[in-house]
Amino acid sequence: MTDVYKIDEVTFFGDTDQISSFHYKMFHGEAERPGTRKHTPEWYGHGEGSKCPLSIVRPGNAIPPIFVPQIGLVVNEEIAESLRNFSGFGLLAVNFERLIDMECRKGDMSWYCTEQAPLDPSLYLRSAPDNRKKFEPVPTHFEVLAPRLQDIRDSFDNCQKYLPTAFEPVDEEPFYTSDEMLHQFPIVWHYGTYVTRDVLRVLGPQLDRDFFSVREVLPAEE
Repeated sequence: MTDVYKIDEVTFFGDTDQISSFHYKMFHGEAERPGTRKHTPEWYGHGEGSKCPLSIVRPGNAIPPIFVPQIGLVVNEEIAESLRNFSGFGLLAVNFERLIDMECRKGDMSWYCTEQAPLDPSLYLRSAPDNRKKFEPVPTHFEVLAPRLQDIRDSFDNCQKYLPTAFEPVDEEPFYTSDEMLHQFPIVWHYGTYVTRDVLRVLGPQLDRDFFSVREVLPAEE
């Protein structure tokens, strides 16, 4: 069986001294899809010629090579170029609608000792002034449009049940796949992004493990 891994955003940091929910929101930013319901995702295989680009608001001081402002991975141009060696998914250029001037270094909590820290980081992103000109030229990033498992599974025979390894027992949706499916679709979305080992070789070195988890996917016991 082809090696498979699941990539998730780390969405809860507890009471750490290094990372907070504010760091998380500033790392990923906010996004909506104009012309649709605000947070409507786009999937590979659904009207490829009429995709609506994500409109992203985020700090421009440090744009990570991989982040998730909505549902799918957003990657920089270099990673996107490497991903073009694979098939079965799409790449859609995003629009950085606004880039705000916000230094939010991981591990720096000093800002929280002031009265400036907003209670709602999402609201802060939506209301902070645009400083786009400060960050020109604005880099090009692409949303990775993966197919949903529910849309492709019935096209393949002999799919087996798999589950990501977990740090502790959790209820998690099983992933059904086969070598044939993974050969055709090396990136699949199913409550997170599933990728083959070859795709992970491209993404892995650029994933900030304070904001992403990568777990091996193994056969499930029936």
